Amino acid sequence: MATNIPSASSSSPLLPQEQALLETYFTSLSEFAYDKAKDYMDREKDGRRTPPGSMWASLMNALSLLAMAEKTYTSLTFLGQKWFGRRDQSKSNYAMALTDIRRVKERGRHASSLGMSGTPAPLDRLLSHLCEQLEHYIEARKDMMDLYPLLIWLLTISAVKLSPEQMCLRS
Repeated sequence: MATNIPSASSSSPLLPQEQALLETYFTSLSEFAYDKAKDYMDREKDGRRTPPGSMWASLMNALSLLAMAEKTYTSLTFLGQKWFGRRDQSKSNYAMALTDIRRVKERGRHASSLGMSGTPAPLDRLLSHLCEQLEHYIEARKDMMDLYPLLIWLLTISAVKLSPEQMCLRS
């Protein structure tokens, strides 16, 4: 099923500014500059004159949370010792970002289908598509965060069941 997603060269007057913002953010993430990406998103969010409940404000908040979650994910702190009452910060950051992203996605779909948004419909469709892709990405990250401890547990169990001779043969 092919969807008609607007390209970055669309004739929308707002699109180049938002495209530059997103390119800078995702470039920072790809360079593992998570603090830079988060600070950039926070500065843009504070500097823009967007209403607090707008799609862009929600998206910028979600992207700021995503940068924090990515930083803790790559540092593997979620694999550390679990203490009673201590929440896993990266999972909660991903969950909050996912909630905001789903909200933006649904509002974008609703607004573009009804033509009720203050932003151009192509931009709403683009944001909705972007949020859909980010939703899949975050779900995959959360699944991997659940998989890593299971792998460690399985490796530990298999190492305990092996005799010293078997361990030498394995390595």
